[in-house]
Amino acid sequence: MVKGLRGAGALAIGLVFLGCAAMAETEIVADGLAFPESPLLINGTPHWVEYAGNTLTKLEDGEKVVVHSQDGCGHNGLARAPGDQLALICYESGEVLYIDYNGIVQDRITFDDEGRPFDHPNDIAFTAEGGAYMTTSGPFIAQPNIVGGVFYRAPGAATFTEVANDIHFANGVAVVGDGAMLLVGEHNTNRILKFDIDEDGSLSNRGVFVRMMDLVQDGDQPSIWLGPDGMTLDSEGNIFVAHYLGSRVVKMTQEGKLLATYDVPGIGTTNVELDEAGDFLYVTAAEDLTNPPFLGKLWRIPLE
Repeated sequence: MVKGLRGAGALAIGLVFLGCAAMAETEIVADGLAFPESPLLINGTPHWVEYAGNTLTKLEDGEKVVVHSQDGCGHNGLARAPGDQLALICYESGEVLYIDYNGIVQDRITFDDEGRPFDHPNDIAFTAEGGAYMTTSGPFIAQPNIVGGVFYRAPGAATFTEVANDIHFANGVAVVGDGAMLLVGEHNTNRILKFDIDEDGSLSNRGVFVRMMDLVQDGDQPSIWLGPDGMTLDSEGNIFVAHYLGSRVVKMTQEGKLLATYDVPGIGTTNVELDEAGDFLYVTAAEDLTNPPFLGKLWRIPLE
């Protein structure tokens, strides 16, 4: 994902419809968002973070309500955590925050088990047992160093332990295969890596799960900018991947077979969530990647 400067966007909230009246339509759920990321439905209420706005926001009765804000955080990843909490990733300040649903910080983690700060943490996913896998990316620049990694926090542990490294901008992350495999988006190579999850949470048997270019074609667009971003699963275990400059969501099986693609208005598709019934995608996407605060929208896209 492309990062930028902190800023605030103009507000425009509501449902704007695109498409034919005879079929389900794509809707704008929220507009004027300062580089939106990580949509999450909590009891049916849309939540999302804004990297360039340093906020976690929800849409309540048609109005934006800020749940959490912190200058310099660079709100990025968001996931449900055990104990009726949310895990919130601060890309810029290098923190993992555990907050309650009202935005009150319950725990703040800034170093790994060896006392090292996190180098631009990006996204987080939980196992059924409550363990957490977090990606770190390093800065998103045109000539990046290969500093991305994966960290694991065991249930009850005080902090995270590095379990993988040397990843070209580790981005989205998902636990699949009934907890047996971890998928990690390697943004700068336009592919998704796979790891076996061992009993102690460590990772082994690193390999390539899928190359996005083998599923979808993007002409001469350099792969470093395309990148798989956030991902989620449906009730059948199928994987939905936000393909950043592909301006789409890609649906695939747990064997990496292409099932469908869904076009997303805008340019930078950052993350994706499914509604409980599995009828709609909620997708965050930035539309202006040149001018801070990189305004974008939260979209609702029908699966049929």
